[in-house]
Amino acid sequence: MKEIGATRKLIGTAESIMGIAELPFYLLAAAFVARLGARGTVLFGVAVFAVRYWLYSFAPSPAWVIVVNLMHGLSFSLFLVGSVTYVNQHVPAQWRATGQTLFAAGYWGIGALGGSLLGGFLYDHLGARGLFRWNGSILAILVCAMFALLRKLDLRTIPEPELAAESPAQSSGI
Repeated sequence: MKEIGATRKLIGTAESIMGIAELPFYLLAAAFVARLGARGTVLFGVAVFAVRYWLYSFAPSPAWVIVVNLMHGLSFSLFLVGSVTYVNQHVPAQWRATGQTLFAAGYWGIGALGGSLLGGFLYDHLGARGLFRWNGSILAILVCAMFALLRKLDLRTIPEPELAAESPAQSSGI
């Protein structure tokens, strides 16, 4: 945001908006999982990440970024709840804590480390706009590939487990 004239106060405000924007989508996440399934919710969340990153790459002003930050709630909340639900549904009960720990380590540990290293490299070579455009493009390609793969596998023959009480979103009241 500094590249387009944002002050530190505005950057802090934008970050706060991102956190606040998550709350309504955590409340709605169980409905998304019930409608789309855990896989579909993850895929939808990642697709919104792609659109969000592309919109950042064209930001003409800091105000634009603040508006786009509202999409963070949709992308991150649905990705996170869908992922946690997916792990919970596919890992045997006695291994669920381990499954969730491995997911967290992969996303916030290895993923954050790799993303920071690659993001820093891309930022140095492409600038902020190029970094966001590259991220958005890669995510869009991955979403399309996953959608095509899941469609080819014909999800009707690979049913998602029942949500019932196994869904963290439902069991926690989210």
